[in-house]
Amino acid sequence: MSSDTINKLKKLLETGKDWAELKTPVPGVVVVKLPGRRGSPGRLAIALNPIDPETKKPIKRKSLYLLSSKDYEAFLNLFENPKTETLFSMIDQINIEAAEKAKEEEDEEEILEL
Repeated sequence: MSSDTINKLKKLLETGKDWAELKTPVPGVVVVKLPGRRGSPGRLAIALNPIDPETKKPIKRKSLYLLSSKDYEAFLNLFENPKTETLFSMIDQINIEAAEKAKEEEDEEEILEL
């Protein structure tokens, strides 16, 4: 990591306003200055919010904030767990079936003839 990057991050922490963002070259990844609270100083966090490739807009309304590499590793372990992948497959299947059922019910809607 370059010293220029380190200096930009330090400057954000020292002089940036609370919730100020610093863009990164990775789409959906920004550095955010979090406000201090209860006597603790402000900190930097990485905010993750994947970008939809079609709309070029964030997928979620709120980002996932990670404060350390320890946080990152913990989430990475959750995402890489095969049981998590299995659970997502099951949820995808159920959600698709529910959407198809709702669409069928919408198509079968009774219309009053006048």
